[in-house]
Amino acid sequence: MTLLLSLVSRCARASGSLLIAALAVASVPVAFFVYSAFRTSLEYCGFSIVRSLLILSVISIFTLPGAFIAIEVIGQLRWVRDEWVPFMRSRNALCVGCSYPVDALRVESATCPECGESNGAWIGVVPSNSKWVKARRKRWVFLSVLLSLGISAIGGFAGEANVLIDEARFRHEVEVFHASSDARMYARSRAWPNETGSLVYLRGRGIHATD
Repeated sequence: MTLLLSLVSRCARASGSLLIAALAVASVPVAFFVYSAFRTSLEYCGFSIVRSLLILSVISIFTLPGAFIAIEVIGQLRWVRDEWVPFMRSRNALCVGCSYPVDALRVESATCPECGESNGAWIGVVPSNSKWVKARRKRWVFLSVLLSLGISAIGGFAGEANVLIDEARFRHEVEVFHASSDARMYARSRAWPNETGSLVYLRGRGIHATD
């Protein structure tokens, strides 16, 4: 029982960070591709903070459910680590902090001689998941929104940077085109992953984008 409870506590402690990392690894590339697709479909060149914020707000709507589920799971893992594991240790006459046998301490003292943890507060306590979660629900929603916005912002920043770098490269190509050709138009597809859109230059009309 001692080994099992220690293993559960460690797994619950490590799983939260791993879950956030997995969500970021899975979601940021998706946000990048979605932002790039929206950005290309709007058919404009250059940076527009209003349009960028509009795209990011749409992406955040889709990433919010995943972020909320991740925060909810992490919260439940923390309940297991901070409430259920100490309760089970106390119930089995073990120190809530280090699993040291403290059966004699129930009568003599509430302090573990091994780690100094106070065990008195856990004697006779039955943890309630619903009350614990309810007290933290608003904070979890707030963290979910922050996580969703963070994922959307990182993916969107990468997508916007990719588009702007490609447009800068196209402007350089136009300068070379001016110097080497008398043709009226120069055009090419946007860079990956926006190949469905095009950048077009017309003499006298400048550069514009098409979808």
